[in-house]
Amino acid sequence: MSNDKNFAQRPTEIRNRKSEIPQRPTDIRNRKSEIANRPTKIRNPKSQIRNRMANLNTKLNKSNTYDAIVIGSGMSGGWAAKELCEKGLKTLVLEKGRMVNHLEDYPTMNMEAWEFENRGALNAEDQEKYHIQTRSGFVGESTKHFFTNDQEDPYIEKERFDWIRGNH
Repeated sequence: MSNDKNFAQRPTEIRNRKSEIPQRPTDIRNRKSEIANRPTKIRNPKSQIRNRMANLNTKLNKSNTYDAIVIGSGMSGGWAAKELCEKGLKTLVLEKGRMVNHLEDYPTMNMEAWEFENRGALNAEDQEKYHIQTRSGFVGESTKHFFTNDQEDPYIEKERFDWIRGNH
């Protein structure tokens, strides 16, 4: 019953509330009429789209299309890109790493195994630094500078996962 009374009283309450709402000042009403009476420009929706599209370089998008995109130019990516190019495919190679200059960035290239302190093997300190990377079998005294230091860039293993990461 109480719900029915509230329902029946509701319209009068709303009417009463409307009369309690303060009226807007007349200057706001005048501004609205001024805005409504202003001459408006006829806008062409196609020109608006053209203006928005003006910043896009659509010719570049049409001219730079590729048959294949290779992510990473390491051993596998470099070889894949070579094979794709030889087959005549237009290939894009994306590389995150730095540019490796062949004479400057291979500090151990002219050294023989007997010239290294540990004959090419990692010492105990380096084994701790590269404890995951050494699982690849390629990390040694002559190549460690190309691999990520696992202590500086760790990742958590819940179970064994060999993520061999380069540092080049």
